[in-house]
Amino acid sequence: MTQDTEEEEGGTVVGIHDGVELLGRTPSENAIKALEKALEQAKAGEIIGVGLVMQFHDGCGSWGVMGRCTSFSALGAASRLEFELNKLLSEDGD
Repeated sequence: MTQDTEEEEGGTVVGIHDGVELLGRTPSENAIKALEKALEQAKAGEIIGVGLVMQFHDGCGSWGVMGRCTSFSALGAASRLEFELNKLLSEDGD
């Protein structure tokens, strides 16, 4: 089995998915802008809970639920997110 690797300052990053091309650690301006906007809204008290889906540079994904996400509207937003992610995956041919 071969492993994809990418040299990083201070060590080597090893991908856990065989044959997956590592995307590198180039900051995503879109991700940064979205997170900064959400942070501003949270600091203003507008956002009180967050459901977060994360895509890492090596193809791995993760999620987290923080704060107060206890309404059906939050669940509806999560369902819409799943729908939109499925559309993106279909367009990419994955």
